[in-house]
Formats: sequence, C-alpha cells, structure tokens
Amino acid sequence: MDLIVVQVSGAGRGKVQVFDRLPVTIGRDPANDVAFDPARDAEVSGFHAEVVEEAGKPVLLDRGSKGGTYAGGRRSDRITLENGSEVELTRGGPRLRFLLGRTAVLVRESGPDQGKVEVLGPGAWTLGRGRSCDVRFPAQESAVSHSHARLTVRDGDAEIQDLESRNGLLIDGRKEQCARLRDGSIVELGAGGPRLRMVLAGALPGGAILGSTGPRWMTRTVGDVFRGASQAADGRGVIGGAGAYVTEAGRGLARDTAPGVRAVLCGLVAAVLALAVWQGHAWYALADRAGDAKSAALDAHRTAHDARRAAQDGAERAARALAPMRESMLALQADLTRLRAEADKTRAGFQPLIERSRAALVQVIVQRSDGNGGTGTGFCVSADGFIVTNRHVVEGAAEGKVAVLFAHMKGASAVVAEVVRISSEEDADLAVLKVNLPGSLPLLDVWPESAPAQGMEVLALGFPGIFKRIDLEHSGEQVLVHLREPSEANETLATIGWVARVLSDVVLVNCTAFPGSSGSPVLDREGRIVGVMYAMALAHGRTFAPAKAELDSELRGAETVTMLVPAEKVREILRDAGAGR
Repeated sequence: MDLIVVQVSGAGRGKVQVFDRLPVTIGRDPANDVAFDPARDAEVSGFHAEVVEEAGKPVLLDRGSKGGTYAGGRRSDRITLENGSEVELTRGGPRLRFLLGRTAVLVRESGPDQGKVEVLGPGAWTLGRGRSCDVRFPAQESAVSHSHARLTVRDGDAEIQDLESRNGLLIDGRKEQCARLRDGSIVELGAGGPRLRMVLAGALPGGAILGSTGPRWMTRTVGDVFRGASQAADGRGVIGGAGAYVTEAGRGLARDTAPGVRAVLCGLVAAVLALAVWQGHAWYALADRAGDAKSAALDAHRTAHDARRAAQDGAERAARALAPMRESMLALQADLTRLRAEADKTRAGFQPLIERSRAALVQVIVQRSDGNGGTGTGFCVSADGFIVTNRHVVEGAAEGKVAVLFAHMKGASAVVAEVVRISSEEDADLAVLKVNLPGSLPLLDVWPESAPAQGMEVLALGFPGIFKRIDLEHSGEQVLVHLREPSEANETLATIGWVARVLSDVVLVNCTAFPGSSGSPVLDREGRIVGVMYAMALAHGRTFAPAKAELDSELRGAETVTMLVPAEKVREILRDAGAGR
C-alpha cells in the first residue's frame, strides 16, 4: 500500500514522505517515521499517532497524545483514512494530508506560495498564470508564461512538456522541451522562476526509486529478440535459439532478395541479433543486481523499522509506567505552588504584627553553675521590666548569671535579670524575670478573653539557637556576653502555623519551633497572646523540651507539634509574681 504523507502546516510545511508499507509512526521524537521539529512543533506529543492497516485500509490511531488528534474539527482516537484525508495534531497544531495509491505531488520550493502542495491524480495538468490553468501561479511570477507547461500523470509516472513558453523549462538545472520526471525532480518554470519538486508514489523509503531496469525501448527490443529466439530454439537454449532465429530470418531474406544484397542483409541481421542477444544478457544481469539491491534496501528498511518500533514500544511502556508518577509529581508541584502562594499571602498579612511585636522580645542568656550555658526566648509584659520565659530555660542558673538581650539592642551588651518567680514541676513550665531599666520598655500585654479556636492562624516569635559555651562578665548594670561559638544573637525568627488542638492545660499548634525558641510568645492575628512555647514534639515521640507524660497519646504519630502554656496560666504566674494582669 503506497501512502504519501504531506505536512500541510507547521515547521515542516511542504515536506512530503512516501511509504510503501505500514505501520507509520508520527510524533515529535526523532525515532518516528514522520518526525516533527521538537522545538517549533512543541504541541505534538513525542509519540503522537500511528497509521496501521486494518482490513486492507489505512487507519490512524492516536497513541494517548496530550493534545489529541482532530479530523473535521472533532477529536478522535481512531480515523479511517481516505485519499486526501487531513488531520490536525492538537487543536491549532500542525496538519497532515494523506494520499493513497499512485499519486503525483508537486511541492512549491520557492516563490510567494513556498511550501504549498499540489496533489495531481492521473491526467493532464496545465501549469501557468492563466485562469484556465490547473496549477496557477500569481501574477507577480513574471517568469511564468500564461500557459507554460503541461504535466501528464499516469500510473505513477509523470512527464512534462514545454508549451512554447517565453522563458523555457528547466529540469534539474537543464533546459528541456519534454522530459520524464523522476521522484525528487526539480522543475523550474523559466530561469529564476518558481521551482517545484516532484514526488511520486512508489519510491522506496529514503528516496530510492522503483523504476525499470533500463530504457523502455531497449527492454522491449530485448524481449522481442528473446521471444523470437525461444520460439526457434526448440529446446536448444537461448543462444542456439537466437542462431536458429537468425537462420530463419536469413532464409526469408534469401527468398526475396538478389544474391549480393541477400548476403549483405543477412550479415546485418545477424550482427543486429547478436548485439541484441549480448545486450539482453547485460540488461538481465543488471536487472538481477537491481532486484537484489532493492531487496536488500527493503530488508534494511524493515530491520530499521522493526528496531524503531521496538524502541517506540519500550518508550511507550516506560511512559505508561511513569504516567502515574508524573501525574503525582505534577499534582504535588501544583500543591506546593498553591501552598507557597498561601504562605506568601499569610506572611504578608502578619508582617505589620511582626514589626510592632519584635521590639518586646528578649533573648534569655544563662550561665549555669557547672560552667555550661544556654539561651532561650522571653518577652516583656510590663513597662516596668517584667519578662516571661520558661522554667527550664533559667533552671540551674548560677547566682547573678541570668541576663537578657532585647531584640532592639545591638552588640554584645545584655542586662542583668532577676528571677522573681519559677513554677513548680507540677505547674506550667514558666518563669518570671525582672530587669531594672530607665524609661518605658516595649511590651506585649494584649490578652484574649477566651481560649483559642481550633484552626486559628498563629504567629510565633523567638530566638532560635542554643549556645552552651557562654561567659557572662558583669560591668556595672550591664553584662558582657562572650559566646564561644558563632552566633546571630540578635536575629529573631517568625514562624506561622495554626491551632491544632486545645486541652485544659496545653495548646497544641502546627508551628515549627527550634532549640532556643523556648519561651517564645505565640500571637493571634490581632496580637493577642495565645500562649508561651515550651516544647516541640517530633516524629517517634522525641521532644526538644520537657513534655508531660500524659501528652504522649496526643503526640503519638504527630510529625511536628509545638506545645504552648495557655495564656490564662501565664496570667496566673504574673499575678503571683506581683506583676498584675
């Protein structure tokens, strides 16, 4: 089955391919029989479609392409092809035209209509600028005559004849009056005029031509000689039969011609027939070699096609196997994009609160009696210097070795802090400190009227990082802090989360905490204090700070849950410390 595939639009517009067997694969991957430009025809899938034979008819099957295959404006996964059928690969994508049988195609290689394809069935076709011409050229093609040439197509062959045009006819660069065209011949209508490429069905893939093994007149002459020789041979072989045929011809001449003339004519007949026999052997030998070459070319094509088909099948299997993973990755990417957008929006909404609350934060710096040290976070709750932090942050501190560094203070100067209240082991993990500084201090003192609601967005502010090698040196009312490890001591960290669950004496929030964040205030969008951060549970029950045993069932299986002392508990210890609230 001869199949011609014409690229009507797209990067390869005007490209024509001829196939003498199916299947034919179509797509953007270079392994396809009909391959599209990977960059300029990006809407075509890697392995988009395939033409197969069903019940003697070519059928185009969509191979699960992303954009689909369209015929007559409708998407279809299976299209039975007729002569002249056109399909569109993806809506608005490249179009293909399919031609069946022995058809001639002219592709315009130059001029205003470059890439345009003319499909010519059997018959005579006139080329020129005249209105009556079958293949018309625009008026600006001045090199083309009104009726320039006639192209005759019959049984897969094509012959062109100049119609006494003004500028003549060039075939493959040579001026001709009449010429038989081969597959790939370039026809030029006048020197410098439009160029046309001829495509004939019946060509081997890759451009090899299925033509005769020699000139037609010679093939007929040799056939006539051998038929006559065979009739006269009577079982004596080709050469003997040819001799008998010559003898018989000589006898006929002898009967009708004078003796001298008879001798000359007999010699001529014998010479002509001997030459014909010799040429017959030569042409038949060439025919055998051409047939072998053709078979080898077909075998090579089949092998290459089978290899290409096997590679395509492997690629399709891999694509099918990876499709669920790819879809999952795309869905995950979409979720991440959405979450980033939501996080950016949420962060932007909290930014004013972060700016006005940051100044009330302090970094609590402790040197313990064993020489080691640590840091945590606290926040000022009154203008006269009361600060809230966690018990476990200051527990075990050497006398006079607790200091605080306000977020708005730069350098290594800290302020001595007095521990005025520490909760018992049974109570909430809280401590109250007191600093004596002139003037009014920045503070956080807005308290909620009720417990937080589940799902409410919250903001945590703190100083991440633990520094175990710390020396505190008193200098009057100030303390010089010597950190023996690199530190960004004055850098606060803001994290955003939401309330996961509210219990009687603890609030669980999905909000990331870090070592050094103990004592951090957690605020709602209005700046109200939801609670004080004191521990974080990771997967498998590990915590960054002490957590009550009765919370184990609540924390089991949690990936990251931060625990807060509720605001009401904080207000209780402040009242006990004489800070009001």
